[in-house]
Amino acid sequence: MTSPADERYAMDSQLIEILCRDPENETALKALLGLLDAPIQWNCKHFEFDYDDVLQEVMLQLCQNQWARLKSWNRESSLKTWLSCVVHNLCLNLVNSKRYRKTKAAKLPEEIEDHRKGIQELDRAMDLSTKFSHLMLAMEKLPPEQSYVLTQKYIHSRSNDDIAQELGKTSNHIGVISHRAITSLRVLVGGSIDE
Repeated sequence: MTSPADERYAMDSQLIEILCRDPENETALKALLGLLDAPIQWNCKHFEFDYDDVLQEVMLQLCQNQWARLKSWNRESSLKTWLSCVVHNLCLNLVNSKRYRKTKAAKLPEEIEDHRKGIQELDRAMDLSTKFSHLMLAMEKLPPEQSYVLTQKYIHSRSNDDIAQELGKTSNHIGVISHRAITSLRVLVGGSIDE
């Protein structure tokens, strides 16, 4: 009686024989791809490679010289284990190759640019937040009437006529109060306020 390991080796040997005899045998190729799938997926995830690129490299390596590389399987381990080592070694070679380093280096400036843009956006947001904080502190230093007029006009988008009617003043008087408040704010925050 044969052991499961012996049966597995016999099936692996038969697969190699079929591929060497008929390299276009669809069933044998599907079986080989089934054995390669998990190790390729793991290496692609680990090394951030494209699955199709690694599959192509592995197949090229295995089928060169009438499947000479595939014939070199020495049966000390299962074909699946041996293929996993072939895939992993190929990926390690790719990592050390100039082509891989150039690809990674080509992506690096894009990543740096994205990072730089993110920092600039954060700086702008922090700058606006700081300016807003300074403006709110300065608003607290204005006379209550000026602060109220600015709040109603620029935060609540009310017209001079609406504010004037509420406060019992003329529209022109509200304009003068608004102008004086903005002039005072410019002095308090350093001149960076537009009317």
